[in-house]
Amino acid sequence: MTTSDRSAFTTHRALASQSREQLLHLLNESDEVLTISELADRTGLHPNTVREHLNILIAAELVNSESQTSGGRGRPKRAYRATATSSVPNPRSSQETDSLELLCRVLAAQAAQDNFGSSTWEHVENSARQWVHDHADEVPTHEVNTAEQAIEVITELLDQRGFAPVAEPNEQRVVLHACPYGELAAEQQQVICGAHLGLVLGALERAGSPVKARFADIDPFTPRCVIQLVDPPAIREDQL
Repeated sequence: MTTSDRSAFTTHRALASQSREQLLHLLNESDEVLTISELADRTGLHPNTVREHLNILIAAELVNSESQTSGGRGRPKRAYRATATSSVPNPRSSQETDSLELLCRVLAAQAAQDNFGSSTWEHVENSARQWVHDHADEVPTHEVNTAEQAIEVITELLDQRGFAPVAEPNEQRVVLHACPYGELAAEQQQVICGAHLGLVLGALERAGSPVKARFADIDPFTPRCVIQLVDPPAIREDQL
């Protein structure tokens, strides 16, 4: 496993917990550093649990800790803030950030720092596929034995996430008429498109689908993107 592989894996694992998502969101929203006791008060978690979650976020380089000097005696308190990697714009203003969206935005920040080199698409796609397996209750659970059923799963999945999909079963494709990530896609298209293809592939794999999918057309700015069913193995972005 390469250094960038470990980085993507560690980031994904760090964001696989709703409690860690909540802590990272609080730190991103705060203009000041926050202590363990302050985070415990805001989340209702036990301070020891907060500390354990923070250690995982620190290992993933999503959070930094620093000493707070009070001028009194005794050991200085530790305070915490989100790193630049995790300090990304708030998504879809009126909606609460979910774990996949947060994962996309952290991966986009890492890609902007060239953490993945030439393998950005592969890293984010695999991270999203793993997300599906770790959040199985958030994706459609239908069994898929035919191309028509695969179209149904893709359409339901992406409709839930705001892509305004229109199924075209005769063409074995789904056309997306909205992109909730348009602003971020303008800066990190490989991350956003790769992650959502990974989401689709992960859902199809989980449903036992005999077919896979690829982007036949990508235009998040119109927006109009086309997901086409293909026989495995799926065609990657460098074959578009």
